[in-house]
Order: sequence, then C-alpha cells, then structure tokens
Amino acid sequence: MKAARRSPALSSAAAVPALGALLLLAGCHLVLDPHVEYLSNEEILGAIADAAGFRLQEDEFRLFHAQILDDFLLLDYRGVAFPGDRATIRRISVKSSEQKPGRLAEIGPLVEILQETREDFRLIDQREEAVEGATLSQVTYTFRAPIRDDAGAAHPGKGIAGTLLRTAEGSSVVYWFNLDNWGDRAEVSRASIEPLLEEMLK
Repeated sequence: MKAARRSPALSSAAAVPALGALLLLAGCHLVLDPHVEYLSNEEILGAIADAAGFRLQEDEFRLFHAQILDDFLLLDYRGVAFPGDRATIRRISVKSSEQKPGRLAEIGPLVEILQETREDFRLIDQREEAVEGATLSQVTYTFRAPIRDDAGAAHPGKGIAGTLLRTAEGSSVVYWFNLDNWGDRAEVSRASIEPLLEEMLK
C-alpha cells in the first residue's frame, strides 16, 4: 500500500495560491446574535493566540477564526474599537531548502487577490520600508464594503494590506496581512496597523 501523500495545497510551498481562497472567506462568516446563548470556543481561540505569541489587545480586536498547519498560521479578527474592522494575518514559515523568502514576500500576488475579492477595488498607494530589520511592503486601497445602508447603497470600504519579511539566525518568516474597514473609520493608514505590526515584529 502506498503511503498517503500530503496535499501540496496544505504546505507552505503552495501557501500563496491557497491564500486567495482564505482572503475570499475572511469576513464572510455568519454573524451571530450576541444575545443568543451558544457554546463559545473563545477560550480555545485565546489559547491558540497565546501559543502563537500573537495576542492583540482585546479592546481593539477579537479573534474569531484560526487555521493552523505545521508551517502556516492564519488568524482572523473583528474590530472592537472599530466594529467595521476585519483583519487577517497569515504567517508562513519558510523552508530554506524549498522556497525563496523574497518571492513569498512579493506584494504583487497579494494585490491581485485583493482585486479579485473586493468589489470595485482601487489601489491608492504602494510603498516599501525597513522596520526593525524587517522589510515591510504595503498598499492602501478602497472598495465597496459588503454591507448596505437603509437605502441599499454599499458602505465605502477602505483598507491596507502588505507583506512583512523577517530573517533571523538563518531562518525566515513571511507575513501576509490585511485590514479592511467597512465604513466606521475616517481613514485606514499605516498607523491603523500598528497593533498588528507590533505582534509580527516580536
């Protein structure tokens, strides 16, 4: 009997294509009535965040979904300070024998996914900078939020997304992240992702 082969879609070598589906799903989860009683997995999610060393301030963001593989971590957050916030962070542990970190950290594929998954996506700005020894590439953009007002008009959406490449002691980690806001922030800027960057740079 042949040994079962691990699907390449679940390895970091194929993580970039797989992120398209993950980005598409982010923010599209069932919103539960806060007054409905149900068995919550909040404590389990909190334990995952603690084990990953990625605990955002609870008065800013609340973790509501996580996906874990041996070389890949995905965390989805909803805003608390700004309920219209939807943030997603993906951490890819780079296997030096298989991948080139610089390729995984290229922002072009991320922008393409954003264009495919955001209605009326418009790129506003793109830049790159060095942050505490890491390389940060980021874009800001606008789109039509997937919620409507009483008249049926889409809320104006704003977002910032990027990649962060960290290399230390011969090993590399690549982060893909995005922060969408569905209408209750005056702007989404570099300052908006500081809570995310602080965790990614730990």
